[in-house]
Formats: sequence, structure tokens, C-alpha cells
Amino acid sequence: MGYIFNLKTNIMKKQLLKLVLIVIPVVGLMSFKSSPMFFGPGWTIYQADVLPEAFEPPFQTSSAGTNFSNQIVVDPDDGNNNLLVMECPGTSFYWRMNFANNDVTVDNLTVVMRVKGNPAYDVALDLDMHYNDIRTRVSFQKNYNEEANAIRVRNGTGPDGASSGPLGVNLDEWHTYRFTMTAEQTLIYVDESDTPIMTITPLSAASSNSHFRFGDGSSTENEYGASIDWVVWDSSGAYSPSELALPEAVLSVDSFATNSAWVGPVPTKDLLYVNHPNSIGDSQIKVFNLSGKLVKSIETQGNLERTEINMSELAAGLYIVNYKNGNQEQQFKVLKE
Repeated sequence: MGYIFNLKTNIMKKQLLKLVLIVIPVVGLMSFKSSPMFFGPGWTIYQADVLPEAFEPPFQTSSAGTNFSNQIVVDPDDGNNNLLVMECPGTSFYWRMNFANNDVTVDNLTVVMRVKGNPAYDVALDLDMHYNDIRTRVSFQKNYNEEANAIRVRNGTGPDGASSGPLGVNLDEWHTYRFTMTAEQTLIYVDESDTPIMTITPLSAASSNSHFRFGDGSSTENEYGASIDWVVWDSSGAYSPSELALPEAVLSVDSFATNSAWVGPVPTKDLLYVNHPNSIGDSQIKVFNLSGKLVKSIETQGNLERTEINMSELAAGLYIVNYKNGNQEQQFKVLKE
């Protein structure tokens, strides 16, 4: 299938999670999904240690105008991490991953990016996917059609013919965006929620192109600026978050919000631990099976950092663990073996 493997050798760039976990946030936290039943080997991982053109396989410049900049900078929030900082005020510029140049056959495509918009610019993300004579291009804009933080469909057709729709998050904050494309539909997911926020019908566009590219595709409008933490992609299929977990190399402890909780080990055979080091006061933990039946309920007392759940008597399968501490609420998908 033309799989490409590029796992980071410098693991000091990001502190890797030692627990395999799945987190589905309720309060806008970045979420993480990883489970052996879903994890696959097809990811290619760009982590902004070098400019995209120096990556292997290299990105190419595309639609390059006259006024743009690209820099690798140290993450101000994590000295062990680097970011790709892009600015393109009024002209166009893309980084293009050309599958044809790398003898990669694209069946369907999944692209995931962690991005934070630059407050000085309107556009935080412009992604163009074009292969097998189908094309979807979208831009994430802070103001479009009098709507803040909007998805603008540039190539393709939005729901009921719409050309835009709400993104539902602040583009000037860190978020993870997943795009999956087949001949029938392109789906957009935010922060690894398994529910897509928009479905787009790709444009029929006969071409020899076989690529995805990100940056700014407009040369006359919509000034673009953003920081990019990483980009990962898989050309073997269109995978939702639950179908293909993000690679562990892009999951870091520092990516959690300061008040977030996490669980492990996943999968588990007996004991599951809910880690909540920043909880304040009492917490409530409930475990549901996939039919929605409550199978366990635990009330923690005081400022505990970890709660143990005995899962040994439960049948094998998937469970939802709901953690609530004050106004903070999170859900975790857990596999019991």
C-alpha cells in the first residue's frame, strides 16, 4: 500500500506517554486515543524538528508567492518541543506532500494536524487534498460569512450545499484536526472526538495530482498565520479516531491541560487507574457499558491523585469511564480484556 514509516528517533522531543490511553474531552481539552485494537502501522509523522523540505520524505513548496515565512522555533510552552511557524500575509504558499514523487499509492487518505492560529491573521489552516481525480480544500477562518471560527469549503460541497459551517473551537488555541477523504465524502473531526463536525462531498477534479498540502492557497485575501506542532498522515485509508489511533510519538504529557485526568493501563484485565493529580475536593467516577448501563460508581474523598477501579469482574469489551471533579468532566473509552 506504499506505507511509509518515519518514527522519531529523538524521543526527548516529546515525553512519550507510558500509558496507552483513550481520552475524549468534554471541556475542550485535547484528546488522545490509543488502543491495540485500533492502532495501525501506517502513519508518517512530521514533528517540526526541521523545515518540511528537509523532512524525509520531503515536502515541496507549492503555489509559492512573494511574501511568506517559515521558521522552526522552540515551543514557548515546552523547551523540548519544536514548532513550525508559518506566516503568509496576502500571498499564497503551501507545503505539499507529493505522493506520486514517492511512489505511494493513495487508496483513501487520513491527515491529522495539531495547529494554533496566530492572532494577527485571519486564516489558521488551509488544507488541500487532491488525488484519484477527487479534491477537497477547506480553510479555517476566524471570520467568514459573519461567522467566527468557521470552516470554509473551497473545493467540494458542504452539507446541503453550504459553503461554510461552524468549527466550534477557538482557532487561536491549540486543537487537533483530523481529515479523512474517500471518493464519497470528506469528514472533519476536532480534538479526536469520534463524531465529525462536517461532512463534505469532494469535487470531481480530473488531474495527475496525488498530494495533500497545507498553508495558504489564496494569493489576494485571507492572510494566514499559524503554529504547527505536528502533521501525521496515512494513505491507506480514511480512518476515524476510533479506527486508527494517533501514534504515541505525538502524544505527550505536556499536551494535557493542567487540570486534565487520564486512565491506564488500556487495555486492562483487572485494575484500572484514573489519574487526577490536580483534582480539587471530591470526585465522582462512573463506569458504563456500551449500552449505557451503569456498572460501577465510585465517590472519592478529598484531594486524591489516583483512584483504583477493579474491572476484573466485568465482561470483556469496551466501557466508558466518566470522571467528574467540580466543573471538570471527562470521558475515557477503555478496553477490558
